[in-house]
Amino acid sequence: MAGDRHHILPRFLLKGFASRVEGEKIYTWVYPRNRTPIEANIRKVSVEKHFYGKEGELCVDDDITKFESEYAPLLVELRECTGQIEIFDPRVPNLITHLVTRTKHFRDSYRESVGFLVEKMGEYFSDFDNLKEALLSTMLNKPEMMIDAIEEGFRDHPELKPFENIIRPLLPTMFLSLFDAQKTDNQLFVKYFFENINNKLPKLMKDGHIKSLLKGLTPEPRVEDYRKLKWFLSNTDGSLILGDIACLSEVSGLTSYKSFTFIDDEIINVYLPISDRKILIGTSFDTIPQIKIDNINEAIAKCSREFFIYSKNCENKTSLIPVIGKESEIISKQEIKNIVNEIILEYKIGLLN
Repeated sequence: MAGDRHHILPRFLLKGFASRVEGEKIYTWVYPRNRTPIEANIRKVSVEKHFYGKEGELCVDDDITKFESEYAPLLVELRECTGQIEIFDPRVPNLITHLVTRTKHFRDSYRESVGFLVEKMGEYFSDFDNLKEALLSTMLNKPEMMIDAIEEGFRDHPELKPFENIIRPLLPTMFLSLFDAQKTDNQLFVKYFFENINNKLPKLMKDGHIKSLLKGLTPEPRVEDYRKLKWFLSNTDGSLILGDIACLSEVSGLTSYKSFTFIDDEIINVYLPISDRKILIGTSFDTIPQIKIDNINEAIAKCSREFFIYSKNCENKTSLIPVIGKESEIISKQEIKNIVNEIILEYKIGLLN
């Protein structure tokens, strides 16, 4: 992967879905969201310039290249296996962890979720009454902030020190009056503040993602969650697709399938298609679960954000294009709205107390 064009999904994984091979050129069929399938060289699939950073700057590309060279033989070994077998190789949970956390799907979904959160917070605080209410709540719940500001004011203006006993009790009221008098400026500041955050989000999320990967390509305790599962390799009767999520998780609850799990999610099964006829399955059960390939393919398409790949161009896979991205959110917009409502409620409770 060395160079300025970085593979977001490793080529050693994409190879399992080859449509044809011409010398060193390996091709696959890409099924993009809202577009017609196209056959492409895997060198051009799931690629973005400087996705893992630029050389000489914050960059994890060399670490990932080294990781790929160590783990590519694992998939070669697994693809050569036949039937259904249990896998005890300790590299498997590490590989799954790495694939889950390295993708563009992961980074962009987080950025979109945080962006939506910032947008909703901006909408709420653009109302001056809400802004003032939040200020009052902060003053009541964290008076030390006001005290620190007052002390700093007296330090900056020592000529007022003799009148401190008179001025100090009046300062909160004076501050609120000044806040009201500068209503337009305060509203413009809030608008600029939230717009500035959203404008900086792409770089902030990219830098944060790279820093996280630099700390470890198989971060704990996530890898420990996958070590707790039993791992099996299975041949399939039906044909499998590979989504831009790489791994698909099945969890308990209303949302059955996810591209990314959180600490409170109960993982039932994890699926990684390694070719169009072989799938790696991690399960919380003692034996390999029975799976329905059509259900898995549909879930992969829904949880993917931009595309999936397959070894052929066929109608039954094309029929999955309309559902790409339907369930790709890491955090749903309703969950984010609930978070905003909880934050707002905290301010209101602060005022009542």
